[in-house]
Amino acid sequence: MIKVFLREKVISGGRISLYLDFWPPIVLPSGKKTRRETLGMYIISKPRTASEKLYNRQTRDIAETVKAQRQIDVQLGNYHGKLGSGDLLFTDFFDIQKKKRLTVGTVKMWEFTKKKFVEAGLGKVTMSGIDITTCVQFKDFLLGQVKEGRIKDLTAHLYLATFRTVLRIAYKEDLIAVSLTEKFDGIKWIGSDRNYLLLSELNALIATPINNQVAKKAAIFSALTGMRISDIRALKWDNVIDKENGDAVLDYTIVKTSRRHVLPIGVQARGILGERSTGTVFCDMPSASGLGQMLARWTRRAGIEKHITFHCFRHTFATLQLSQGTSIMTVSAMLAHSDIKTTQIYAKVLETSKEEAANRVIVEM
Repeated sequence: MIKVFLREKVISGGRISLYLDFWPPIVLPSGKKTRRETLGMYIISKPRTASEKLYNRQTRDIAETVKAQRQIDVQLGNYHGKLGSGDLLFTDFFDIQKKKRLTVGTVKMWEFTKKKFVEAGLGKVTMSGIDITTCVQFKDFLLGQVKEGRIKDLTAHLYLATFRTVLRIAYKEDLIAVSLTEKFDGIKWIGSDRNYLLLSELNALIATPINNQVAKKAAIFSALTGMRISDIRALKWDNVIDKENGDAVLDYTIVKTSRRHVLPIGVQARGILGERSTGTVFCDMPSASGLGQMLARWTRRAGIEKHITFHCFRHTFATLQLSQGTSIMTVSAMLAHSDIKTTQIYAKVLETSKEEAANRVIVEM
């Protein structure tokens, strides 16, 4: 009788790949023998935070469920290799991948995207049925909802970006034969979340009182370091390495990507953290909705008319660094961008601002 085992393999980036091992080897319909099925599931080799440990447990649980199903499949003679998963509904595969997301906000975005996919009349599409027609149909459905005023262009952009992420995962795991994301573009948007603060606006904001000092410190810290809110919430004192000159280095795992990141921070940013303690650095942070409301009131009182979300402080860091002459490669590394094209967006924003400024002062000739 064939036995199925769940195995682990250490790979680069501080991750462990989970895969299935069959013994004795399975003979596929092609006549080829195989002992391994890669699951496309990864866990963190040295989890530090509670969220990382939870992520590892959930991922292992999913892998154990797949292993149990494979054991049943091989015993009944229904297993034909990984590409035999073509009858799996795309929405079911979507759910499997959704459980691997690390943050509540990301999970909700995936849930909403799946809901829209079903609304588009695509709920019964299987993995083998996913093609460019399906992709274009979903994109057109989202664009139609934007035109009708049902959703905003930013929302449509995020839904389609999530859908494209699932397609990339499916292609990487050999569940679809073609890289479909190369055959259609995402939805572009001109969003207010790309807003950033000028140095004068940032200083005005700092000088404006706010009831929640933790939120204020976190916002300024993000503007000085470029850190995301998810990483600021997860930051532990164990991640802070102090230096003799008053600077510090942050050595932490990025929540969004599960990648290790080493980020030097200056004296001013280190000073915001205060005296060294234990546990979480930014204790008692408000919820996402509460933080958003605080920011809206705070920026209003500071006389700032821009729509500023917490993520705009990350944009502020990038644009201010570039405006002060920091190289784009350095900024990209500090932001932990995997592709410098992402960082180049900020350079384009600066160029646009310069062009606008060039025509702002008009004299009489």
